[in-house]
Amino acid sequence: MNNKIIITLVVVIVITLGVVWYGQKDSKANPASGEPIKIGAVYAITGPAAKYGELSVQGIRDAARYFEEITGQKVEVLVEDSAGDPKQGVSAATKLYNIDQVEVVLVGTSAVSAAIAPVAESTQKILISDAALLGLTRDKAYTFQNFMPSLASIATYINTQADWQKVAVVYINDEFGNVWSEKIKTDITSSKTVETYAFEKDTTDYRTQSLKIKQFDPQVVVVIGYGPALNQVLADLELNQIEAPRIGYLACTLPGVTSDTRFDLGGDYSYEYPLISVDRFGNWINKNSGQDNAFYTVAFENALLALSALSETNGTALEAKDYLETKAIDGLWGEVKFNSDRVVNRELVLTQINNGECVPVK
Repeated sequence: MNNKIIITLVVVIVITLGVVWYGQKDSKANPASGEPIKIGAVYAITGPAAKYGELSVQGIRDAARYFEEITGQKVEVLVEDSAGDPKQGVSAATKLYNIDQVEVVLVGTSAVSAAIAPVAESTQKILISDAALLGLTRDKAYTFQNFMPSLASIATYINTQADWQKVAVVYINDEFGNVWSEKIKTDITSSKTVETYAFEKDTTDYRTQSLKIKQFDPQVVVVIGYGPALNQVLADLELNQIEAPRIGYLACTLPGVTSDTRFDLGGDYSYEYPLISVDRFGNWINKNSGQDNAFYTVAFENALLALSALSETNGTALEAKDYLETKAIDGLWGEVKFNSDRVVNRELVLTQINNGECVPVK
């Protein structure tokens, strides 16, 4: 009799534990469970890049709203401020991964992404970056990168212009600027002469360097940078009457560039993100007062990638990683498919600036 009671109790306990385990396993993927999907975000909310970070965070929060409306699954977005500083970014990501137990963190800016990538690898949690930094995912297993490497096309375009024999490359002196200035210089055909000129993030006077550029007398000036320092450089190039056309990056996207009255970008070139091509995303963003801005739209798409991967699996980083590596996911510009390096390669559009607007070059 006692043996029968013991056996019965064991069976009941096993069944109960099985039900509890099954419920816990499915709670992350089942919208009806009420458990929210958590994603983290590390962006510059303060500091020189705060304008870009604010747009990105808005894109992530709006993507969460869109996802909730479409799937019925609740989403929780945990945002940490990097202030554009790699060390602060590492602290923020470490908190999200280890304390908040977030499986996926979205990150912006090159230096911060490069600093956080080793943290993602050591914790075996996912990092999705929108930074335009070459080699970010190299030798990494949990680091993904979704951006449009337009700067790779700058050298290609310059090589098609027979009249542009002398090229000045002006770049911000950080990880992003250093990598791309070297890449552009290397890819420009050897028959052309290339000179490079750096500027710092806190540059407030670029007149001396711009005089050196004027003495070089280039036929085209490539400008790579962001923030107040970029505007100062453009203003001093204008002040010293360097008349060569300029090729830049996101001039019509970076807040406050085309509206700065200290310089005129009319006739200059800029690589820009294309218009959203998938109507259901574009219509929702327009209806909900979303931003038509690359920082917003790329962060929106990266949030969708993270949420799709977590909701379609059991919510762990390992399974979400496999999902991102093997599945094509609907994005704002069509299907998103990471290559073997966990990078999405899509090109931006070459535009020419006319009356403050970027018009695609045909």
